[in-house]
Amino acid sequence: ENFRTLRMHGSHWYMLPDMWALYYSSDREVDLSKVHLTAKICCIGLRTEVVEAGEPWPSSCEPACGLAARFPVLQTPHGQVFGAGAICRFLARSKQFLALSGSTFQEEGEVESWLEWLQNELEGPVRLLWSERRSGRDHTRMLEACNGNINRASVVLNEHLRARTHLVGDRLTIADISLHAAMQHAQDLGADVYASAHSPHLAQWVATVRIECLRAGSA
Repeated sequence: ENFRTLRMHGSHWYMLPDMWALYYSSDREVDLSKVHLTAKICCIGLRTEVVEAGEPWPSSCEPACGLAARFPVLQTPHGQVFGAGAICRFLARSKQFLALSGSTFQEEGEVESWLEWLQNELEGPVRLLWSERRSGRDHTRMLEACNGNINRASVVLNEHLRARTHLVGDRLTIADISLHAAMQHAQDLGADVYASAHSPHLAQWVATVRIECLRAGSA
């Protein structure tokens, strides 16, 4: 890609890929935290634009298929990538030296496995809770269900992280980024995500990854 524009952010220069833009509707904002966090860690600035449901898409970003309007869309000079997970993978692979997709072929497979697990076990319930709260309806029962999913996921994660600092390998990957974003959303929505007394290894992971993500976001 051609990187023609530089933007100063803190002590880092962010490289803005020529004509890379992120389009999304406000009802998909819950999916974007991991995209923005991945972009920051990769030092890639993205021009963002909200396209509300029912509004026409910009002529520069006509969705390639009917389903694309339901997902965030990353427009590049060579085409489109749609879906938050796919965009995160695309951004991570654009900076392969960071190894955010894994340092080895085996790790890449493990990262993909955790991303799929997170989508089913954590991100889905959090998205439902966010949608319920956004609708203005009483979301108490949804919060209870979400807490149940989080508690079950926490047991799995705590055991996996017993002797690990990261989900895969010994460095940050998009699996950690996605988990961090999902748990932060759940906490913001009132879910009990940081029960350190019951999940000490997960709590240690949270502390480690939070520092890494904050450092990347403020660098």
